[in-house]
Amino acid sequence: MYAKDFLLSSDTARRLYENYARSLPVIDYHCHLNPREIAEDKRYDNIAQVMLGSAKDGGDHYKWRLMRTYGIQESLITGNGDDYQKWLAWAEVLPHAIGNPVYLWTHMELRDYFGFDKPLNPSTAKEAWDVCNKKLKTLTAREMIRQAGVMALCTSDDPADNLKWHEIIKNDASFTTQVLPTFRPDKVLAPDTPDFKSYLKRLGMAAGIKIKSLGDLLEALKRRMDYFDAHGCVVADQSMMEVPTAIIVEDEDDWEMINDDLVFDDLFEDLLADDYDNLDEYRIFCYRLRVISFLATEYKKRRWVMCLHYGVQRNVNENLADTIGPNIGGDVIAGTECGAELADFLSELDYNNALPKTIIFSLNPNDNRFIDSIVGAFQEEGVKAKIQHGAAWWFNDTRSGMRDQMISLAETGLLGCFLGMLTDSRSFTAYTRHDYFRRVLCDLIAEWIDRGEYFDDEETLKRMIEGICYKNVIEYFELAL
Repeated sequence: MYAKDFLLSSDTARRLYENYARSLPVIDYHCHLNPREIAEDKRYDNIAQVMLGSAKDGGDHYKWRLMRTYGIQESLITGNGDDYQKWLAWAEVLPHAIGNPVYLWTHMELRDYFGFDKPLNPSTAKEAWDVCNKKLKTLTAREMIRQAGVMALCTSDDPADNLKWHEIIKNDASFTTQVLPTFRPDKVLAPDTPDFKSYLKRLGMAAGIKIKSLGDLLEALKRRMDYFDAHGCVVADQSMMEVPTAIIVEDEDDWEMINDDLVFDDLFEDLLADDYDNLDEYRIFCYRLRVISFLATEYKKRRWVMCLHYGVQRNVNENLADTIGPNIGGDVIAGTECGAELADFLSELDYNNALPKTIIFSLNPNDNRFIDSIVGAFQEEGVKAKIQHGAAWWFNDTRSGMRDQMISLAETGLLGCFLGMLTDSRSFTAYTRHDYFRRVLCDLIAEWIDRGEYFDDEETLKRMIEGICYKNVIEYFELAL
């Protein structure tokens, strides 16, 4: 399909990739793989289930968006349509995706996992279907992970989860990839949603406590963090549209109010009574700031890494969300500017000695310089790159997006301390994205070398590329591998 040196535009780039990047193992510190499917070593019936999925079981919303753009009927995207017809529909759409990384990712997956090295289009769809389905008789979920060279991965898990499947995986000596849970308290930070009351009940049951106040909630979260910690958790992930901010808290009295759990009693009375009429924006702000500040403090105590994903507006197409559900390709880049808010939030945590290691991701590529300037202001003696700018995320997960993020980071900080790539995916074949990233990385570094902006020092380059691709993650997360 493509030359083995695609994305590598010089002899230097090819040398760096082949000698130092290509064969490195993978550490995927943020993904959405289902731990149950790993524990049960899921087998797929056909290639459409692997690459496209469904709204019910989860799937690839990158591909779903392209299929909707082409006008494919929803039953062949997320619905109950015939899997083979879904595959034919995708094969019809894909040739039009020139310049889109999904085009390359799809063909990399077909080649690397299934040995199919032809362009996928309507004339090759049947052949690809047969070749891949034959391979799937032996290519299970775990085998895909092994084949990709994954040493460790972190799933995304709700605080109320019992982590049953993680326990099964850990106790299975036949599978050596380390699968760790991630504490993801998004539902805790959404008191203005209709299912918040029922979620509090579920969380309380998991923690062994009835949640009737903010104090109860914080105690429940603390207990669940202890539980996750005992199961090897090293990272917590928060996703939000805007960064929590202390900007509008004007004086010490306001801070004392926000840090007084009793102040929130009225709020919890309204929430537990399903009375959402009094949930004005200021009360929601105070609640979110209080809770996430508490969480950050607890993360630091446990030496966890805090990931902040912001700049995403969820489910902007209400009709699509109402008829199909969330996480199906209806999210967009939020037009928010959070530079000052982010700095203020980090400053408040740092002032109170409550700032954990933190990785910051914005879906808005215009925030690259904001983030890179801010992280440099909150580092700590004896801790290498404590505050990090995370990899180009989601809509920026492209050759140009990755380059822009790394160039900005390099020009304002230390690219050599960068944590590199993650999949952020529900797909077991998504690990080809690490190879895609490594090619882009080596090509960029080669440009600097060939322009005389960096010495062509083999020992230094080897150490830096290995660090960015996987060793920095091991050190940063303090993984025991």
